[in-house]
Amino acid sequence: MFSALLTHHPAITRFLYAMGGVAVSVLLLFVILYLYKKIFIKGGSGTLNSVDEAVIFFINKNKLE
Repeated sequence: MFSALLTHHPAITRFLYAMGGVAVSVLLLFVILYLYKKIFIKGGSGTLNSVDEAVIFFINKNKLE
């Protein structure tokens, strides 16, 4: 059923290839960022837990008064 649909409509085939490429790219990016966090960010100290911490961090980082 699907093979007949794909042979008659090459645009569908190109669309499916493009969506497959997007899915592979997203998964690859997720894995790379996950590994980066595990390897280079030790102890999870780079995560802010509240809005107050984020604002204080931003002010201190940019030396705003």
